Amino acid sequence: MATTNFIWAGASGAPSNRDSASSSFPYHDDRGAFSMVVDLSPQTTTAAAAKVTSNNTVPTAFPTQAATSAVTTATENSSNSSVSGSIATSSFCSDQNAICVTVIRDTVNKTATITVFSTLQGWVGIGTGAQMAGSTMFIGWNNASATVISQRAATGEIAPSYNPSPIFTQVGVPASISIPPSATIVFAIMFPDSANIVFNSTATPLIYAGSNTPPSTPASAGSAIPPHDTRGAVALDVSTAGTATAGTATDDESPGSATRIALHSAAMFVAWGVLPAAGIFVARYLKTRWGHRWFLSHVGLMCFGVPACMIVGLAAVELGRVGPRFAGSPHAILGAVIAFGIFPLQIVLGFVSNALFDAQRRCVPWWDRLHWYVGRGVVVLAIAQIQLGLLLGAFPVVWTVLLWVWVVAVAAGLFGGVGEYLLGGVVHELQAEPKPDPVSTSTSSDEVSSPASFENDPESARILRGGK
Repeated sequence: MATTNFIWAGASGAPSNRDSASSSFPYHDDRGAFSMVVDLSPQTTTAAAAKVTSNNTVPTAFPTQAATSAVTTATENSSNSSVSGSIATSSFCSDQNAICVTVIRDTVNKTATITVFSTLQGWVGIGTGAQMAGSTMFIGWNNASATVISQRAATGEIAPSYNPSPIFTQVGVPASISIPPSATIVFAIMFPDSANIVFNSTATPLIYAGSNTPPSTPASAGSAIPPHDTRGAVALDVSTAGTATAGTATDDESPGSATRIALHSAAMFVAWGVLPAAGIFVARYLKTRWGHRWFLSHVGLMCFGVPACMIVGLAAVELGRVGPRFAGSPHAILGAVIAFGIFPLQIVLGFVSNALFDAQRRCVPWWDRLHWYVGRGVVVLAIAQIQLGLLLGAFPVVWTVLLWVWVVAVAAGLFGGVGEYLLGGVVHELQAEPKPDPVSTSTSSDEVSSPASFENDPESARILRGGK
């Protein structure tokens, strides 16, 4: 048996000089790599061939139906040979070989072997299905000279839970698969057909992910793992024996997603952890001190600052996504409700309150109060949303601690200490009831009962606008 590795590439554009063998030529549109295993013994009359159907793949070499010899799939628990017509294989590699997956289904032994290799330094894993919710995952990483494989169960886009009772058998990498020298993490696992991990009548959907940061406790299969740097989904078809196909990407997030997640997290924290607190503080406590500037500041923070940060945060994680949007996790669903439902409603309520403002009013109308309470409610939901995001990304617990330290500091320090104690509490724009003169018993329209209101000064109230 001999193994030969090949690369291939092609382009739709023609060389600049078709008559010259040394002509320059355009950059390739498609490219890939594969290996061929050939039995050179005398009885072999037909060379093995690899069938490649799409780009960016490393297909497993496979003999044609005409071959008279067999390719041996070497595993730790089986030395049986499989004739060409009993094997189906399908392979896929993400960009730069960050994660490569090959599935081999043996219709005689009724098993499926999944081989994974990666150039990442931390961990790499695959999972059943097209999304995390309901997926059974198999995650591998290096521990000294050994490879640890951990089975996990996911209920959504949150850190999957460890399953101490695996359904796989760790095996050696099949001899028909060529592992490049650049691979840093390599493992192969075998399943019986009864496990239903690999489908025998249609393409098998799988998700994959990986990180350059290793688990916190590499020696333990139940170790916590850091958020992924890259992830995606692929369909691998091993339903037809005697074929070797290339997987088809169904959702892809190339390396660098950690940067986008960090940008999303920072932008959304500013949008909902900082700006609303500032906007509410200005409207609640600074009307008399800032004059008309309170209104401009409040509108600027809430109508321009918050949406701008939300756009940056959403663009960081949504642009280029192929899979479902705003679904699949409580974080995604609640985020959509806040961004596209409650927040626009709050903006409308703010403009309604301003449009209906009456400088002669003696009490706060219901639409103003509704604006207050919807605003407070969306801030509470946003804090819960940030917490869900930390859980979803499996961020270290220190970030959760810092979040709640910030929440307490803003609530107790800024609002309680500064707003209520130092500034004297909330300011409402109201006209005061006329008060009797204790000497003349006449009613004075110029009486001012509180510096925190705009009694008998409708022009000032009209200039300052609205109320909080």
